[in-house]
Amino acid sequence: MNNVFVVFTVHKDCGFANSASLLDFLERHRPEVIFLELPPYAYDRYYSLLYTRSSLESIAVRQYREKQPFVKLIPVDMTVSNDFIDSHEEWFEEIARMNPEMCRILDANMRDQEEIGFSYLNSDRCSQRWVAIYAAIKDTIDGLNDPELSERFESWSNMHEHRDQTMISNINQYCREHDFERGVFLIGAAHRRSIIEKLTMADCEEENHIGWSWQE
Repeated sequence: MNNVFVVFTVHKDCGFANSASLLDFLERHRPEVIFLELPPYAYDRYYSLLYTRSSLESIAVRQYREKQPFVKLIPVDMTVSNDFIDSHEEWFEEIARMNPEMCRILDANMRDQEEIGFSYLNSDRCSQRWVAIYAAIKDTIDGLNDPELSERFESWSNMHEHRDQTMISNINQYCREHDFERGVFLIGAAHRRSIIEKLTMADCEEENHIGWSWQE
């Protein structure tokens, strides 16, 4: 059976949530395959010899690959336009300015990322924080009664749902065609609840060709 451990992370170093901690995890678990929250077209930007971009994950993975050159790096995300990403960042910041409770939750989330690191990012406490953040966003948008903003939020929610399902499907497809003992899936902590719900449902519905696991 192909065993895949899901590690929820952040894309930039943040206190104890840093590339050195992720590298330590990879060196202890020695995965043969690493599934990346990255669309195929962007792979070379982070992992070629002439890479032009870096993230917490790519720094750790590149360092791990120096010691384990035969590790397979598999991008599994779907392509999302830069315009869509920029639009999301704009309205997310706009909503945060309008909602003091959302700002409080975001500050608490950042504090625990910095002070606790990956143990927090891979905890149910982190999942509940993101549930509260999304609820605060929806409450603020509903209160504004702005159809355009509501449509943008719905589009953003649908896109992330589609991304999560696409990444799981791509990992499933790879595992049907390849055999290995130890794999790791690196994905942002904001996806934790959605991913775990989908994987739990998949264990009940699909053929048992992947042994999924994650930190409880």
